[in-house]
Amino acid sequence: MRVGLIGYGYWGPNLARALNQTEKCEFVACCDANPRSLGKALRTYPSLKGFSSMNELWDSVDATAST
Repeated sequence: MRVGLIGYGYWGPNLARALNQTEKCEFVACCDANPRSLGKALRTYPSLKGFSSMNELWDSVDATAST
């Protein structure tokens, strides 16, 4: 299952780490309206697709997690 994270603010790094370590899903995308936060996520997880809008995220994932 391809999972995307909505929000990489205060709790985002913790949730991203958990998603990345979970064998039952593939952490594939992150969405954050703040370019700085999104940049941090993409630097930490280079294989992620990054989006600034949730509407852009939906076609890339099967499920989402949010902070």
